[in-house]
Amino acid sequence: MAKKSSFLTNSVDFSVINNIKNILKPHLINYNSFYEKNCEVSEQIEHFIIPNNNNKMFMFCIKKSSIINNEVAECTSRKDTNMQDYLILYFFKNVAEGFTNQAYFCIETELHDKTALVNCLFEGYLYNNSYYSITDILVNNGVLETNEFSLRHYAINELNVFPLNKLNNSITVSIHPVFSNKNMGIIEIFRHNFVHHKEIAYVEHIYNCKKQQLFIKIQYSEHNEYAKQNEIKSIIKTQKPDVYYVYDTKTNEFEGLLYIKTLKDSIKMKSLDWDLYNNKIQLECSFNNTFLKWQPIL
Repeated sequence: MAKKSSFLTNSVDFSVINNIKNILKPHLINYNSFYEKNCEVSEQIEHFIIPNNNNKMFMFCIKKSSIINNEVAECTSRKDTNMQDYLILYFFKNVAEGFTNQAYFCIETELHDKTALVNCLFEGYLYNNSYYSITDILVNNGVLETNEFSLRHYAINELNVFPLNKLNNSITVSIHPVFSNKNMGIIEIFRHNFVHHKEIAYVEHIYNCKKQQLFIKIQYSEHNEYAKQNEIKSIIKTQKPDVYYVYDTKTNEFEGLLYIKTLKDSIKMKSLDWDLYNNKIQLECSFNNTFLKWQPIL
């Protein structure tokens, strides 16, 4: 009786991985080209937040019959008599380096109830080396996903990933909780109830289809609270009232929107000595653990 799922054997690993990389490479090139053109943040934003452990991995799903030939199949420890019935899940670390020798692993599983996942490239986080949680879909049925993030996440829910449970008695695939910036209160519930909550140490911010990935490192303490030291941040004023962009002063990376807590803070921000040429100022900020945003110390 054939196994329902297994890690690929060493004898076929080299050939299979090379074939997968060759098939995957054009998808990665297309995605990176699209991302470079659409990664800037605009003021018309749809803001989503994903607490995570910063162990991001990508998963490419492909039918075994499309990547493996009979000679390689004869080298496997299991004699496959119906190769089209198997799906190979290729996990790798970096979407820009998926076809290099970066960290990766593969699992094969029966295909019969998973055909919708063929030729799909997913993004997500791996928890405890056993729980892969999908956050985004980059390629759907061989086609680059260019919709805004809310539609991409809806597309993930339309695909039935739940048969991917306890693959090789080790890996379970699920859909990662994603939160709207307008519903920040539920973040606190997630922090205390997620099965791998002790691994949560970062927050990823996604802004519509123009996705800007940001990891704000926060430290998990024994009291289930997050602690982060005050930092000097570069603040840029926008055309909208009380909408300010936050940038890291060392890396110049975008770090989300500034949290303006009160009317008093709003008035103080407007009265600061702004650089009139680029609407910029540097301020000491504290990290607001409830709303997961930087807040000015005024």
